[in-house]
Amino acid sequence: MVLISKEDILEPWPKPYSGGLVSETQLDLFLKTSILQNKQPVVIFGANWCPDARVFSGVLNLPLVAEFIEKYYRILHVNVENYDQNTNLMNYLGDENLKGLPLVLIFDKNRKLLNLSQSREWRTTRDRDPQDIIDYFQSFVR
Repeated sequence: MVLISKEDILEPWPKPYSGGLVSETQLDLFLKTSILQNKQPVVIFGANWCPDARVFSGVLNLPLVAEFIEKYYRILHVNVENYDQNTNLMNYLGDENLKGLPLVLIFDKNRKLLNLSQSREWRTTRDRDPQDIIDYFQSFVR
């Protein structure tokens, strides 16, 4: 079990959302490639202006967390800017809400979306215990 605390998260928080448009074909290739590498795909929609998305990424970058994620998952960060790009992919993957960041979608190795009903619970990441994030990912390892 990986244990972390708020003191482990260093500022400035990362800005992982630099990419432009992502096509459905590119997204499908990411999912397929992840599964072929025996990893569970994770798609995280966010934007660098969103503190919750950045704190979430800061937790994922912690060495112990990153080591765990690397072992089981592959992550694709998808930039939504001001909700004016890539939001079609949220719908394509099964989420129709289109608001609230970060949106974290975890798949199993058969491309089944595992956490749609919980995918938006990280909109309050900066108010949450970082341990919740690693516990969440640990609960979805298949």
